Amino acid sequence: MNTPDNSTRNITREQFWHQHVNGWRDSGVSKRHYCQQHDLVYHQMIYWCAKCSESNATTATITGGFTQLAVSNVAAGHSAALSIELPNGMTVNNLTPQTIAYLPALLQSL
Repeated sequence: MNTPDNSTRNITREQFWHQHVNGWRDSGVSKRHYCQQHDLVYHQMIYWCAKCSESNATTATITGGFTQLAVSNVAAGHSAALSIELPNGMTVNNLTPQTIAYLPALLQSL
């Protein structure tokens, strides 16, 4: 049975299981099959998958900050509109001075 041995491997039990949980996620096989391939105890894999998901959920926090802003020239006769691309790939387009007031509520709902 493959278990972390801190005397031969310089990793903690948590690191050991995080590596295997990530390995399983990348493998595309079932948990049971992954455990058989790597000589792991199935119920421990279930426990650590849940624990890793739990820790990911608690560490996923909303952070604020500044980002680079690219400003392009507006052609004569066209009104300026703002487009925002969010980290998840979603884009909010054509924000104008008239609609910019709705932006905080829109971002809060995302």
